[in-house]
Amino acid sequence: MCSVLCLLRTVPKSFVNENAQLVRGLGLTAAISVNVANIIGTGVFIKARVITCNTGTPMMALSVWVAAGLLSLFGALTYAELLAMMP
Repeated sequence: MCSVLCLLRTVPKSFVNENAQLVRGLGLTAAISVNVANIIGTGVFIKARVITCNTGTPMMALSVWVAAGLLSLFGALTYAELLAMMP
């Protein structure tokens, strides 16, 4: 199995640019995506144990997830309707 250093040694010199640098910044879309992923990931991985401990059966746990998803959808649609009413 070849390590990363082994792979770096096999790259031809014509492909290597010594002056290349990464851009240190996030755009609006990337920043929003990171925040949404953190919020969703935290909710899924932390609350899954709490829900399964309190419901007892897998089918009841899934129905709680579906009900919570529908409530979230209704909340988002409510905000969308309020936003559409603004001039």
